[in-house]
Amino acid sequence: HQVREDAGALILNWDAVEELFPEGLLDDMFDSYCGFLRRLADDENAWQETWHETARKLVPMRQLEQRAAVNDTEAPITDDLLHTLFAEQVPQRRQQAAVISADRNLTYEELYRCANRIGRWLRDNGAERNTLVAVVMEKGWEQVAGVLGVLASGAAYLPIDAGLPKDRLWHLLQHGEVQFVLTQPQFDKTLEWPETIKRLTIDDSSLSGLDDQPLDPVQTPEDLAYVIYTSGSTGL
Repeated sequence: HQVREDAGALILNWDAVEELFPEGLLDDMFDSYCGFLRRLADDENAWQETWHETARKLVPMRQLEQRAAVNDTEAPITDDLLHTLFAEQVPQRRQQAAVISADRNLTYEELYRCANRIGRWLRDNGAERNTLVAVVMEKGWEQVAGVLGVLASGAAYLPIDAGLPKDRLWHLLQHGEVQFVLTQPQFDKTLEWPETIKRLTIDDSSLSGLDDQPLDPVQTPEDLAYVIYTSGSTGL
């Protein structure tokens, strides 16, 4: 950065290895720098601005226009729901793989019927929209079927890691006002559960006698779809 005074004028220029920089970057930086110096020379208020106010004015206009274009996401918002969008795909992909896991693969039709059975059980047992159904599992096909089943019932899902300590698990169930839990057979037997919780284990035997016909949606896009607890800085 070279600076000198010539006949009362401030003369400045930058020397750089231009090949080290993306095309146009140095020009944009230098133009912004010069514009900032002019503002400091001509506008007393420029010296009182916060950094955030100044930074916005340093960005070249064409970059601001590009940013505005990229962030222009104005578009109609659909009333479709996650599980209804999935249901629309089933007739077109009945025998295609929808879930591939270490234990089991499910086609679109198999997953759809499984989710409908789970949703039917939850709705018949009193699950309602804007209430949470806990999905206490390790990763597997049962998770996908469980989540879609909760949405099919009209409720919202609360994913919980089955490996959490008992106190943490019970806190989440209590704080989420959970009445229903979907889990896998191994955890249904080995974990301790509050007496007030109704549980459905996701496997062939527990689902075999349930109706797999579609359920009409009872929720809207404004209703809860899910809640995820994160520890954050507080641990809660």
